Parts: sequence; structure tokens; C-alpha cells
Amino acid sequence: MRCLLFLLSVPLASVLVATGFTNTAQASPSKSSNSPVQVSQWQQIPGGVQQIPGGVKLDPNRFSLAADLVLEKLDVQDLGGDRFQLTATLRNGRTTGTGQTYPGGGRLVIERTSGSTVLTSPNDAFVALPGGATTLASQPIPAIEYGQTITLTATTQGRAIFSASAVPDGYRPDVANPPLPEQNPNNNRKEVNTLIARKHPISSKTLSFLTSSFLSKVQIRLDRDNSYVKIPGLGERRWQLPEKQQSISIGFLKPKVSYYVHDINSENLEMSIDQGSLVLSLAFETNGDEIIVTDPVPDINAGSITAQIKLPLTYDSKLQYLSYGTPQINVNVANLSFKRFGFLLNSLLPDVNQSASESVQQLFNDPKLKRQLEYQINRQLREAFVKGGRIVNVSFSSDEILLEVESGAK
Repeated sequence: MRCLLFLLSVPLASVLVATGFTNTAQASPSKSSNSPVQVSQWQQIPGGVQQIPGGVKLDPNRFSLAADLVLEKLDVQDLGGDRFQLTATLRNGRTTGTGQTYPGGGRLVIERTSGSTVLTSPNDAFVALPGGATTLASQPIPAIEYGQTITLTATTQGRAIFSASAVPDGYRPDVANPPLPEQNPNNNRKEVNTLIARKHPISSKTLSFLTSSFLSKVQIRLDRDNSYVKIPGLGERRWQLPEKQQSISIGFLKPKVSYYVHDINSENLEMSIDQGSLVLSLAFETNGDEIIVTDPVPDINAGSITAQIKLPLTYDSKLQYLSYGTPQINVNVANLSFKRFGFLLNSLLPDVNQSASESVQQLFNDPKLKRQLEYQINRQLREAFVKGGRIVNVSFSSDEILLEVESGAK
């Protein structure tokens, strides 16, 4: 009975020490100033005896914090002349307490990147890929006693997103890598962004200037026998517009006439931005007669024929890439000669719009042509506004594209 009372009066931690029990659970000791040891995860090690709060003796022969690499800080010093000195500090564990020595292994690395993605060739399976980082300095991680640090320094030219990290030997960012011999791999990296943020409102005029070398070549022809929409050098679609027949009233006569669209060619193109869509507005020449009608009705001339092709734009933030969706087209006619017979042309317009819409969609949705156009749009925007940096966001207003970027240029 006396033995039982004695055991009940002894603190549990003392019993653990006496019996050699190893506890790997978390403990939350008091933050008393007279405590030389903070205990979180206990593991058995060689050593002597230390005092912890409450008068309990903790035996470091048996209890210690596990090794844990911590990227403590990454200092970036501006040396002037657009040069920067980087200093990375890697610590094993905390600044206080007793813990295991990190056994060594892996590398401490300092890198720089623009954070941008890289456009691939229009013939590639992927539209863009993550941009790689440039290694500025690297060294093997030696054995580090608990609480101690090592440092690595590098000097570089130009602003960038700088990072320092502890990585396994042979580390690759695109595959699963073996872990380092430590407790927590989630505190092994720090990043400092020195890029400068900017906003670029892109107006219709600016976009037209950037894309005119390829989009200004869009051509449309409307003709009974040979209609087409094409972008020279990239692709085309052809179709026919069958003639129609209809009985009309001319006095006491009700002749049946045939009529059809004849040789209407686009001759001018303007580009604009409208509610998040890239709009191609085409005007057609109207020098001759556009609607051919059999006797006794005269041929019809249209004073104004226009067409609009709308390409709705979307933005992929992960790839930093603009693309367009299903195109829409609408053909409009105004200022007809012989307005009395304008209903003949009006009866043709639904067929014109439907067939033109189908052909435009087939052309602009063709995978090869779509990749070519999107590649050119993204390339022109990057070269004009994103050199040495990355696109952070793209938003659309009624008549602008707002491009938010970070770059190294002042």
C-alpha cells in the first residue's frame, strides 16, 4: 500500500524518465523564464539531465526535438545600378531548445524567375508552359547542429522574383522528389518579389495596331457560285449561296423571278473591343449591282453592306494566355436602289447570314488556324507590355482590355 501511495505522489514525467519511456506526442510546456528546454516532439538521444517547469527533471538522454530545416530569411539588398545581393539563411530547428543534428543532404539554392509562362510553337500540343527558374547559387547542405545556421549569397543583375529553398539532391519541379531527412518540408522556402506592378489599358486603336499584321488580312466574298472567308496564308472556307425564286406583282402581271447574290467583296476592315470581344468590322465594295434579278425586275444595288465578326475573349490566369470562343457574324445591308424590290434582298439575308456564320465559325474554330491567331495575339501583347515579367490579371470593360503586369523595367 505504501508503494502505491508513493507512486501516485511522483510526477508522471519523472516516472517516464525512470522507466526509459519514449513519447513522440506533442507537449505544451509552460513559457516560464526559468525553463532552458521547450519540448514539442520527444525522441531518444544521448545526454544528461535538465530541469523543466514544475520541478520535473527531463532527461535529454531520452527526449529531443527532431531535425527541421527552416529557410529563416532571404535578404535582398539593392546595390544600385539595378544590381541585387541575395543572402539566404537556413536554420536547423528553433533558436532555443534541444534537438537533433541535421545529418546533411540536399542543397541550398538561390534562384530567380520572371514568373511568366512561355508561349510554345503554334504546332505544339500545349499553348504555354511554366517558365523555368535560373539558379544563381547552390551549395550542398552539410550536417547542422540543432539551432545553428548556414548562409548562401549571390549577386545578380535586374529585378526578378527571387527565391531560396532547401531541396533534395537532383530536385526537379515537375516530378515527385524524395524527402529530406527532417520533420517539416513546408518551411523550406522563401520568396521575394522585386518586380514592379503596372496596369496597361489596351484600347481598340492599340489592339488594332498590334494585330493588324495578321487580322487585317481577313477577307469575305459573297457570291452565288463562289463565296468565301479567308485569311491569306492561314486558311479559308468556301461555300455557295443558291439563288431564290419568287412571284412578284408588277401591275396586272405576277411574274416569277430568279435572283441571287453576285460578287460582293470586303475591302476595308477595322478592329475594336466591345464588351470583352474582339470585333472585326468589314465594309464591302458596292460599285456594281449586288443582287442580280431576271427580267422584268432590274438588278439591285446596295449602297452599304457591312459585316461584323465577334470573337469573345477569355483569359487563363494559370497559363497567362488569351483565347477566343465561338465566333459570331452578322451581315447588314442599307441604302438599296429600287427600294420597291428590296424585299428580294431581305429574303436573301437570312441565308447569307446563316451560311456566312457557319463558314466563319468553321474557319476561326479550325484548331490550326485558332492556335496561329491566338499565338500571334499573345505574342504581340507580351512583346509590347510584358518583357521580363508576367501577366498578373486580364479584365475586360466595354471598350478596353486591362492588362495588369509585373515586370523588371522601371
